[in-house]
Amino acid sequence: MALIAKEGSSFEPAPEGVFPARCIWVIDLGTQISDGIFGHSEKHQMYVNWELVDESTVSGSPLTIGAFFTVSLHKKATLRTTLESWRGRAFTAEELNGFDIAKLINAPCLISVKHQPKADGSGIRAQVSGVMAPMRGQVIPSAREETVLLDLDAPDAKAKVEALPEWLQNKITITPEWTRMSGFDAAPTVAPANSANNSYAAAKAGVPLTSLPPARHVSAPAKQAQAQAQAQPEFADDFNDDIPF
Repeated sequence: MALIAKEGSSFEPAPEGVFPARCIWVIDLGTQISDGIFGHSEKHQMYVNWELVDESTVSGSPLTIGAFFTVSLHKKATLRTTLESWRGRAFTAEELNGFDIAKLINAPCLISVKHQPKADGSGIRAQVSGVMAPMRGQVIPSAREETVLLDLDAPDAKAKVEALPEWLQNKITITPEWTRMSGFDAAPTVAPANSANNSYAAAKAGVPLTSLPPARHVSAPAKQAQAQAQAQPEFADDFNDDIPF
C-alpha cells in the first residue's frame, strides 16, 4: 500500500532551539528551472522533512520542519555539509562514489531551529540552522508521522506525488521529469550524469562524485537549511559512535 503524505504541522512554525528529531520525508523534486537575476538555472532538488519528536502543535499534531537542497555532494554543497554534520563525520571516498539518499528516512538527529522575520512583515518563519548527530547514549523516540520516500524514477512515483500536499505537487508537476512521467515528450533539461547539476543521477550510475566540477552559486530557497560551515575533522567523545546512516 502506498504511503500517504499529510501536511502535518499546518504551517505552525517550530519554536527556536535544539530538538531531537527523525527524518520522515525525502522528496525528489526533479529538475527545478529558474530564470532570475543570476541567469538561467537547472538544479536537481530535494525536500527533506523532519518530525520534532518531543514537540506538538497546539492541536496535538506532530510538529515538523523541512528544508530544500540541491542534490549534490560537491565539497561546497549545502547537502554535503548538512549530511556530514548529521552523521558526525565526513564521507569516505567510497561513500562519495554513490550515497543512497533513501538512508535518510527515519534517521535520528538533533535539529537546530532559528526564527527569521517574513519579508512581508506578517510574522516569523522557522528555519533549520543545523542538523547534528545525537549525543552518545541519547535515544531519539520514534516519529508519529508515516515516512515518505519519493524517487521520481520509481514506478510508484506518480501516485506518491498525487498524495503530497498541493504546494509540493506544484513544484514537481512543472518539471520535465513529471512531463515524461505523464506520457509526454519533454526537451532534455537534465545535465549529463557526470555533471554537478545531476549528481544524484551520477551517484545512481556509479560516477564518482568527487570528480564533479563545482556547482554554480544559486540563492537558497526560503526554507533551505543553513548547514554548519564544515564537518569537524575530529569528534568529541560525547557524540554517538553509531552514525545514523
